[in-house]
Amino acid sequence: MTIRHYNREGDPISLVELGRLYEDLDYRRVVFTKVGPYEVSTAWLGTDHRYGDGPPLIFETMVFEPPRDRYIALINKVIADHPEFEEFTTRHSTEDEARREHELIVETLRQAVALFDDEELKAMGQQPPDDKKE
Repeated sequence: MTIRHYNREGDPISLVELGRLYEDLDYRRVVFTKVGPYEVSTAWLGTDHRYGDGPPLIFETMVFEPPRDRYIALINKVIADHPEFEEFTTRHSTEDEARREHELIVETLRQAVALFDDEELKAMGQQPPDDKKE
């Protein structure tokens, strides 16, 4: 199996070029969003993560959940409604696909966080979202 590397546009690149691009954090990070205590990160991987046929998977979106001891109520509510967010990772072939998936995840998490009232959010050390403030 040949390991293949690609830039953000999906063009093949050498291992040397991959290393050069990988040193640039701004190039690797596609988008990062905090939703309450959750963090959603979409990044360019550069190396094809597909095993089998199909276009290369060179972008990854991950949901990082907050510490369980402090946010267990929120985590349980999110996972109850969206079990796919427990240890959640998706991979994509294009930057457009990755950005769309990122926004879908962010919106879903915003809806889940919105289920908590202001006092519950404050008890978890979170400020209510601007659209919930009086």
